[in-house]
Amino acid sequence: GRAGYDVRHRASEAWHEAARTAGTVADYARDGADTVAGVARRHPAAASTALITLGIIGGVIGYLVATSTPAKRDRWHWN
Repeated sequence: GRAGYDVRHRASEAWHEAARTAGTVADYARDGADTVAGVARRHPAAASTALITLGIIGGVIGYLVATSTPAKRDRWHWN
């Protein structure tokens, strides 16, 4: 009846609002990507340096995470 219609109507409104929000986020991401691409075109050396630096930092972080060992736990100690 009426309650079912209200639930469907609210669900439909929520769905449309989520779609609008997703579209806005996609537009924002596209604009950001265009800006980054423009900067990279104007300053290719700086872009290359930044990418290499980020790659090295990522590699170091990955190495540290991979080689870290969790603290030893006493098997009788309950947290």
